[in-house]
Amino acid sequence: VEDVVATLAEHGGLVALVALVLGDPCRLEAAAAASYRADSAMDEIVLAQDSGRKLRLHFYWADPASLAAPAAYDFFHSHRWHFASAVVLGKLRHGIARVSDNGDGVKAMRIQSWARSEDASGGQHKEEVMLKEEADVEVPAGLTYVMPRPVIHTITQRMAAAPGYQGCVTLMLTERTGDPYSWRYIPVGTSELQPRVEPVTPGFVAACLRLVQAGELPLHRPAEP
Repeated sequence: VEDVVATLAEHGGLVALVALVLGDPCRLEAAAAASYRADSAMDEIVLAQDSGRKLRLHFYWADPASLAAPAAYDFFHSHRWHFASAVVLGKLRHGIARVSDNGDGVKAMRIQSWARSEDASGGQHKEEVMLKEEADVEVPAGLTYVMPRPVIHTITQRMAAAPGYQGCVTLMLTERTGDPYSWRYIPVGTSELQPRVEPVTPGFVAACLRLVQAGELPLHRPAEP
């Protein structure tokens, strides 16, 4: 998956794919149907998918209105699949953490399983753990990184805190691992925010794709038509 993403991002394949979607109303409708607003500061635009893989763009918006609202993805979390991601525009910044087995974690966290819409019957197992932050990583445009399924990270709050933050666009290819659950790590005593999935329109998807086509940073989230 890493080689596929790197090739698309570095050799003009992404621009060609974006043009293909923009030029075909059926593809644009399909992209909108599969895409969603993940939280106030991030949208996921799906370019292609099959039963085991999904290729999508993540737009992290820099405008104050998007960053002001609380976001469920501010919490540390893992994924139910592994992925490769290339930074297309801007810079990605994320924190990496691990569950401490010997109690040396600096934050007491609560662990909760959560499921996406297709796994609505998922469990709600919870327990208290110690979560230790290990790294604060910045990935510049043009680089690709791999995130194995068990890795715990957070993105949105780190992006917003970065000096001179101007938004970021990443190209991600996910590959299912067969595990239906992922995990969020919420500070004990902190109010839980459930990740929300809000639909987007073909017009909104087109506006996002035109940013990539023009090489423009995602400074402001486009208004829904």
